[in-house]
Amino acid sequence: MFLKRMMIFLLPVLVLLGCSAPQDTAITIDDIEISLTEFDEAFAKSRFARQGAKGRRLFLDEFISKKLILKTAEDLGLDRDPAFLSDIQRFWEQGLIKRVTLAKQEELLESIQISEADMFKYYQDNQAAFNGRSYDTVRPEIRNLIYAQRNLASMRQWVESLESGRKISINHDLLGIDRK
Repeated sequence: MFLKRMMIFLLPVLVLLGCSAPQDTAITIDDIEISLTEFDEAFAKSRFARQGAKGRRLFLDEFISKKLILKTAEDLGLDRDPAFLSDIQRFWEQGLIKRVTLAKQEELLESIQISEADMFKYYQDNQAAFNGRSYDTVRPEIRNLIYAQRNLASMRQWVESLESGRKISINHDLLGIDRK
């Protein structure tokens, strides 16, 4: 009877404990714990991923070396160096700019229409640039050129629209830049 009561009490506890997956520590370097999941994700993105067990062993050595170098950099305070932090900020900004512009270009891709008449007119207006090649031969090239021009114009228009409703103040004298 006691065992039955104990099982009724312990069963929900065991189920709850079983539902939360423990983070197995695969590697410990001083106070840094690296889980199996973190290691596996890094390995999967590495150049060693296709080499199987041998690649996993080689990756482990490189992974630990990199972590030791990073730990040394932190110990030296390099992770708080203003030049480093500035580099990180530039990298972060460039990453965001790349993501938003790629998303906008995908959106614009759907709206850019190029007709056969547009391409043929471009061909006629720029025949000298095609060195006597026939329209059918250069048609794909013309399509790409027109698309690039329209995409660039659309992106410029989008960037200009970002200024709408924003308060932008420029001290041209302080910057040493002539006004437009």
